[in-house]
Amino acid sequence: MSAPAPPTIVSLTPLPLDRDSRTFRIASAFARFGWRSVVVENLASASAAPGVTTLTLGGSRLRGNGRAARRGNGIGHFLAFVAAYFVARPLEVALRVPRADLYYLHEYRLYPAVALARLLRPAPLIYDAHDFYPESESEASRGRFWRRLFKPLLGWMERRCIAAADAVVTVSDGVARLIESHYGVRPRVLPNLHDSRLDEAVERDIRRVLELTDDDFLAVSVGNAKQDQPLEPLAQAVARLPARVHVAFVGRGYDGLGLIARRFGAAGRLHAAGAIEPWRIVPFIATADAALLLYLPNTRNFENAFPNKVFQYLAAGLPVFYSALPEVARTIGTSGAGVAIDPGDAECIRAALLALTDDAERATRMAAAAAELSSRFRWQDLERDLKALAESLMRH
Repeated sequence: MSAPAPPTIVSLTPLPLDRDSRTFRIASAFARFGWRSVVVENLASASAAPGVTTLTLGGSRLRGNGRAARRGNGIGHFLAFVAAYFVARPLEVALRVPRADLYYLHEYRLYPAVALARLLRPAPLIYDAHDFYPESESEASRGRFWRRLFKPLLGWMERRCIAAADAVVTVSDGVARLIESHYGVRPRVLPNLHDSRLDEAVERDIRRVLELTDDDFLAVSVGNAKQDQPLEPLAQAVARLPARVHVAFVGRGYDGLGLIARRFGAAGRLHAAGAIEPWRIVPFIATADAALLLYLPNTRNFENAFPNKVFQYLAAGLPVFYSALPEVARTIGTSGAGVAIDPGDAECIRAALLALTDDAERATRMAAAAAELSSRFRWQDLERDLKALAESLMRH
């Protein structure tokens, strides 16, 4: 008698997989279990993800809900969103996605597609909320049209998704509490721990890409630009530091960085290094001297954030200068691996970076502490819980 076929796990993400560290890590874990792991991405990746099968939908880049509303074309954007996520994507998933033994949905926009797929081919569903989406951006950054129509629709989509899911997971205890208070369901917590087994070497690391010498001091910030990201205080701080101090941003959306640098006298020392695939981030940034986590806690989502980059920084052995968010502070705390800073205070940033550039022994101690702390947070230890959850759902 032949062995039974391995189960098929279909993961769905509204992002390209090469821009979604969490989806890639979890889908890779499913593949490592010996299961067939298929990732359905709404937008096409620029690079093939190793170890998983990727299926790309015909997603259009519906950018800037709030910006579209403020420009006066919010209705057109809204109608395009409804057509894409309530008609086009469900039909594509129903026609193109293989039969699943388990659906794993990242974020909620593709929930209507999953709902139709489950109606045609029933299978259990895990919903993974990467953020507390009702407060993923400050209300001030959104237009009236978005607040009155778009936000209620998005909230309705997530509420239906959570109600239909067989299990809900999220990234931190803080976000789990927010989701429970808002939706009445307590998610399981699956932190964004780094999986070093997925790292791939890079031909040119960040120091070589930026053509910096080994004597230059380089701090890095990983992640796409955010609307309320405090770049001006950082530029002011860098302008008042020795000329050998540089800061590089690894991600998308930093087209205006040069203008900010020139305005505050830091031209040529703030760098937009571009984006890189999740499986190459840690090797790419490992030759930096320090890392920055610049989050303003201006929403409850950001206040309780526990992003991938924290664990990527530690895995790269980098001292971390971090916004004192509760989850991050509890993790780094008194470990010696980092220093809490106020990202809106230029003098605070300047003093913190200067203390490291002037003290090589301290820098070495902090780097060692970061590496040691990283060794305590192993994705391998979480995989057992993920596998047990998936198996229990597929048995019922």
